[in-house]
Amino acid sequence: MSFKTIEELELSEIMGIKGAADLELSSLQDFFRRLEKDSDPEDTSIVDSSYSSSFLFGDPDSANAVKKEDFLKFLPQIAGIYQKMGFQKKELDSLKAIKLGADYILLHVRWKMFFRNGGNDRILDNIRASYILKQDTGNNYQIILQLDHQKLGELI
Repeated sequence: MSFKTIEELELSEIMGIKGAADLELSSLQDFFRRLEKDSDPEDTSIVDSSYSSSFLFGDPDSANAVKKEDFLKFLPQIAGIYQKMGFQKKELDSLKAIKLGADYILLHVRWKMFFRNGGNDRILDNIRASYILKQDTGNNYQIILQLDHQKLGELI
C-alpha cells in the first residue's frame, strides 16, 4: 500500500473524504489571513485568540508542548530575529484541509515570506506547515498543533 502526502492530494480527493465537504474553506482562509497580519510584537491579540491555551509545536528537529502564555512572552524575541533577517511580511499561498471527526481539522498550509536585507529582496514561496485546529460550535478555530516542515533560519 502506498500513501500520498497531503501535499500530493488534489482538492477533489480531499473533498471526497467523509466530512471534508462540510468544511468552510473560506472561513479557514480567513483564519490564516488574520495570522498573516500578525507581525506586531506589541499586539499579541491575534495569536492569543488563534492558539489554544496549550498546544504542540514541532519542527524538523523536535516537538514540544507549549503554554500559550509562554509563547506570547517569547513573541518579541521571535519578532527581533525576523527583523534581523529583514522580514517584511507573510502571505497565505495555499491551504488544503481534511476534517478529522466532528471537531478537528488537519490543514497543510503554504506561506510566502518576503524579506529585504541590504537592499536585496527575497521571497521564500514554499514555507510549509501543518496544523490541527479545534473547531467549536460557533465555527471558531484554535490551533492545537503546529508543525513547521522547515527551519526558517536554514532557508534564508
